[in-house]
Amino acid sequence: MKKIRGKGRGVFAAEPIRRGDVIEEAELIIISEKELDQIVGTKLYDYTFEWGRGAAIALGYGGLYNHSYDPNTEYLRDVEAKRLVFQAVRDIAIGEEIITNYNGEPGEKKLVWFDEQRKKRNKKKGKKEHGLV
Repeated sequence: MKKIRGKGRGVFAAEPIRRGDVIEEAELIIISEKELDQIVGTKLYDYTFEWGRGAAIALGYGGLYNHSYDPNTEYLRDVEAKRLVFQAVRDIAIGEEIITNYNGEPGEKKLVWFDEQRKKRNKKKGKKEHGLV
């Protein structure tokens, strides 16, 4: 893990990772629908994954993988074991950042919440969008 200008922290491959390799099986803290209402609008909420009617916070590196609409990793929900399994969708080279699509599907292009907010802010300011799908 290291800091990335403009993004915060990121997780990088320490060794080559092959397509299909499991990178991490992240244990979860499950947050009920009732509890979720208490953290909406907090920094903690930014690290949640959808989980039924509530949410989950991934332990380990699971909550630190950055977002990309062109990811090298996907996450699969293991509901029974209450964990997220991060798996490579293509080969990842040493030193390459491990990135996932926060939408849950590698090819999903729907804007994630922070890109939606950026788009709205820029629209108010009259700025053109660059790099947003």
